[in-house]
Amino acid sequence: MITQEQFNAIYPEQLNSKQHSVLKLFLQDKSEQAIAKAIKVNDKSSVRYHISNICKLFGLENQEGNHYWQRPELIEIFAKYKPELVNLKLIDNGGDNNLILESPDDGPVGLNSAFYVVRGYTETDCYQQIEKSGALLRIKAPSKMGKTSLLIRILHHAEEQDYKIVRLNLRDTGVSILENKSDFLKWVFKNICEQLDLDFQWIESSDFDESKCKFNFQLKILKEIQKPIVLILEELEQVFPYTETVTTFASLLRSWHEESKKMEIWKKLRMVLLYSTNIYVKLPDKQSPFNVGVPVDLTEFNSKAVQDLAVRHQLKLTENQITQLMTIIGGFPYLVRLAFYRLARQEISFEQLLITASKDDGIYGHYLRNHWADLQDNIELKTAFKEVIMSDNPVKLEQILEFKLVATSLVKYEGNSLIPSCHLYRDYFREKFL
Repeated sequence: MITQEQFNAIYPEQLNSKQHSVLKLFLQDKSEQAIAKAIKVNDKSSVRYHISNICKLFGLENQEGNHYWQRPELIEIFAKYKPELVNLKLIDNGGDNNLILESPDDGPVGLNSAFYVVRGYTETDCYQQIEKSGALLRIKAPSKMGKTSLLIRILHHAEEQDYKIVRLNLRDTGVSILENKSDFLKWVFKNICEQLDLDFQWIESSDFDESKCKFNFQLKILKEIQKPIVLILEELEQVFPYTETVTTFASLLRSWHEESKKMEIWKKLRMVLLYSTNIYVKLPDKQSPFNVGVPVDLTEFNSKAVQDLAVRHQLKLTENQITQLMTIIGGFPYLVRLAFYRLARQEISFEQLLITASKDDGIYGHYLRNHWADLQDNIELKTAFKEVIMSDNPVKLEQILEFKLVATSLVKYEGNSLIPSCHLYRDYFREKFL
């Protein structure tokens, strides 16, 4: 089967208006006669001709002696990548009856997974941006909102362009490194050089003030690599609490981005920054990388996306059931996927899921207990969270506390104040705080 990226390249752009009309009716399980009447042709053979040509666009062609075998394949492709267009009866008859379920606890959504929900034009926009010289993408979202799943697809696209990839996760550092800006910068440079198979012996003896960092990056890295480089910095919020380190590093990233506008050698550098909340430290506008480039804010799924995901799990949920579920958990990707995973495995009924959602023995019990345990390690954050959870109105807190709480995904902004992200969190944690 074709990949999501291949599908996006074909549909809808490569179909003409007539093919769009035929495909829409075909996927709604309309008969050839009904389709012929709708598109105002007298012969059903014209419908077959259009369907055959649509199949060819997706790489599906009949073999000699096999009539219409490609139609179930076409249904399967759309059931996977555009299920909202497909009549559920067709999915039952022609879709994937050997669906392999994926637990959201297993990590990001894989590249060819049937359960990745495309976010409008977000993916396409990211692919286009990463091909631009000096590109800077800023992907911001709380935990478990899909940052890494999106990143996997951006990296795949970059690899298809034959770009060099460097991927650093700041969680792999330690407090001692983060506290010392020189040690931190050496860690960054050493990891970049290692991933690009470049010499890094020079690093320990080098001076790592900002101007030297820029010079060394150009001389020791950009000059040695002929292809474009995509530098990925994940969990950038790990450095936010360390004022001196983050101020220096943020200013450095901004200067690298600015150089790409002026010098040809720097145009090879593309950067992707991933972080869960706003930076705590106030940076001068011209020294911040967080106000340039292209922002990508990942938000909750809307009801259409949730229904789409239900269909992909081969669940026949009504519009009212989708509303009931979203009233409790909102459109948070992890929470929605976990619900559908457990429902598809028939581990719990829909009614039981709703009743036990905010209980320790419900499907979210382990996830909620982990959040509660994390709060015990940060009394200041726990106290601030309690204020939000116990209030019936939006709460305004000190800005750094707001940013830290938003990063957990337990709260979200309503205007300039905070509210619980969903009823699940409100109900569970209110009981804990009583």
